[in-house]
Amino acid sequence: MRKKEKDEMKQIEEMCRQAVTENLDLKAKLAHITNAYEEQKRIYDEMLEVYQGTRRLKHDMRNHLMMIAACLQKGKTENALQYTSEILDKMNLEYSYIVSGNELLNYILNEKLSAAQHKGVYVKAEIENLKFGKLTGVDFSALVGNILDNALNGAENSCEKQMYITVKKRRGYETVKVSNSIDCSVLQGNPMLETTKEDREVHGFGIAQIRSIVEKYNGMMDIWEENEMFHIQIMFEEENLL
Repeated sequence: MRKKEKDEMKQIEEMCRQAVTENLDLKAKLAHITNAYEEQKRIYDEMLEVYQGTRRLKHDMRNHLMMIAACLQKGKTENALQYTSEILDKMNLEYSYIVSGNELLNYILNEKLSAAQHKGVYVKAEIENLKFGKLTGVDFSALVGNILDNALNGAENSCEKQMYITVKKRRGYETVKVSNSIDCSVLQGNPMLETTKEDREVHGFGIAQIRSIVEKYNGMMDIWEENEMFHIQIMFEEENLL
């Protein structure tokens, strides 16, 4: 009788362990789904804001053109020129457009370019029409968004305030390379870029997520410093459509 009771207790304990394990797995899956949903909602909300901004720009331009036409009709050429100059200055601060065949990439880059302009960071971008078809939209947004956020924070905290973005194909790999100016070495004090409270101000935030996404799609990541610039490059083998 005791042996039977012990066997029953073992079965109950095993069932409990399985239930706990399944519960933890479900919680992890739920957390992943929740994070993915929140990321998608953030992207949607920000894309909606960009769309509404484009509509405002169209409406504003109509009013601006009417004002310029009125000045010209009255022979006030100098006023028209001055007004046009003011509009262009304002547009340079508020609107920056990169157009490629990748709509999600367009959105991410234009959002970060706008942020860079407001922070006084000079940005030079060289963008090719790449699809990055292996990556889901959520992962691609998190990957590129984190890389650009880190670079923008690093550039903002440097004297030169410069940032360079390259998206191009190299030897069968779709690559993203982002560089930003630095005043002192980041890697010397933190070669693994482990996140600390202080590092979040420069290059710590999001590095773990970047590594995780790169590994998920069997990509490659290189990080180095050269000539007072911090560089990160990620590479994914081009999707075979055959």
